Amino acid sequence: MKITEDRFKGVIIELPNEEIDDQFDEVLKKNLAEWKAAGKRGVWFHVPNRANKAVAHLLQNGFEYHHAKKGKVVLLCWLPEDDTNNVPEYPYTGIGVGGLLINSNNQVLMVKEKYAFSDFYKLPGGHVDKGEDLHTAAIREVKEETGIDATFKGIVQFRHFHDMPLEGHFCSDIYFIVLLEPADESQTIRIQANEIQCAEWINIEDALGGNSVSDHNKGFIKAARECRDSNTFINIRKEEAFSRIFSMWSIEKNA
Repeated sequence: MKITEDRFKGVIIELPNEEIDDQFDEVLKKNLAEWKAAGKRGVWFHVPNRANKAVAHLLQNGFEYHHAKKGKVVLLCWLPEDDTNNVPEYPYTGIGVGGLLINSNNQVLMVKEKYAFSDFYKLPGGHVDKGEDLHTAAIREVKEETGIDATFKGIVQFRHFHDMPLEGHFCSDIYFIVLLEPADESQTIRIQANEIQCAEWINIEDALGGNSVSDHNKGFIKAARECRDSNTFINIRKEEAFSRIFSMWSIEKNA
């Protein structure tokens, strides 16, 4: 097994992807006693699929499930009795984007999903992929769902709420409204047939005045129009800190 330490006086153990031997429980108890005596705090076990029999031994020795990923489960044991366990839960917030695409005819691109909660038109969009920037995700989702290539203008606003039913579990959700423009207004809509029922350009006044768009999405459209008219958005710039490149989002008036 591979054993490393983290900066919080924790211990990280990565088991090899193979069956555990008969001495696992004995070695585990010995190590836990040594780590506790040495003042170690959180002990993490990364258990791959083929080592799954280790899980029962870990649970019997005070470990609890922390999270699971494809191919492994991670368990945690907090050793100190006089130190509060402040280890965060596994990430519990999903990030989504809605691409709010407005053309020069003052029309907004909207879709109806194939598997939807209602019959309202909505913004094309979806989840942000791992390592993907928000604006890149919005452009990708619009392209996938409608076939339209778009360019980024700015982020309009975002929505945050909790207990979102997301793929079999509940988590918090942050949904960013990203204002886009068509890269070429002569493009033809080509829907993603396995997810989208239909897509069309709708006059903004019709979208706001009719019953085909929910009040929730009408609010997004109104906010986008205000940002467009004032030329003020939440925009991105890339910065470097801690030897990493990151995205900084700030409210700016475009030139």
